[in-house]
Amino acid sequence: MKIKTFLLAVGLTLGLFATDAMAGPVSYSGKGPVNPPVTPPPPVGFWYGQIHGGVSWLEDVEAEGASLSFDEGWAVSGAVGYEWASGFALELEVGYLQSETGDFHYRGLDLGVDTDFRQVPILFSGLYRIKFTDRLSLQIGAGAGIAWSEVDGNSIEGIPVRFLEDDWNFAFQAKAVLAYAITETINLDLSYRFLYTADAFAGADDGIANILGAGLTFKF
Repeated sequence: MKIKTFLLAVGLTLGLFATDAMAGPVSYSGKGPVNPPVTPPPPVGFWYGQIHGGVSWLEDVEAEGASLSFDEGWAVSGAVGYEWASGFALELEVGYLQSETGDFHYRGLDLGVDTDFRQVPILFSGLYRIKFTDRLSLQIGAGAGIAWSEVDGNSIEGIPVRFLEDDWNFAFQAKAVLAYAITETINLDLSYRFLYTADAFAGADDGIANILGAGLTFKF
């Protein structure tokens, strides 16, 4: 009888252990089962495309005692780039700017001159994103490349003339983009660019443009 009693006790004990094992981990704090923490996947980078349009202001051109000012012009640009999880990004940008003359001064005389200025910059830039909130961020950076510039003179004091000069030159830009994420893949942007082009005006002077624009960034 004692052996049967002992075997019965062993069987009941093993049954209890098996029941506990099938029930899963036990919390000793009284809050239920304890599961191991889930490690989130590491952040990854993404490709993006960007399109902007806005207003451009060219600084006055001065050469040989003459100065030429331009009215407000317009500008568009498109870029494609890759942004790493650290916030650093590299991008290739192509743009187009166009402005018309405002005033021409030569040795105290004011002359009516009709001249168009066109430019196509191609720039490779490095940028860094500063996040303020989950949706609001600021991307700042600079870049360099080349720009095609064309000066197209049409008339002086109403007299038709023909002056056309274009060339490719070194260009540099500083750029800032204030972005608001309207969805997980689309940002609404407000941008500012400072664009410098060497010898943009037929070799007579450098070109300096300030561009304020707005647009969208699409994440891929």
